[in-house]
Amino acid sequence: MEIAYTTVVGSQMHGLTTPESDRDVRYITKASFREVISPFSNVSVKVNRSGTEDVESWELRHFTKQLSSGNPT
Repeated sequence: MEIAYTTVVGSQMHGLTTPESDRDVRYITKASFREVISPFSNVSVKVNRSGTEDVESWELRHFTKQLSSGNPT
């Protein structure tokens, strides 16, 4: 899976971090052709949360679907 875009969101994006703030990172990924045509692949959203970092990865097709429906996330 190839990373197409990376951004920091949340309090860091808005300049509102505090010492208790975690780091919120979002990735947009591009699936390979094999993953796109596979009936067994589910790569739309992956989430990894730890104590100091909140990482979420959206596959490009899922992201554009959410974007076109006006989903603000």
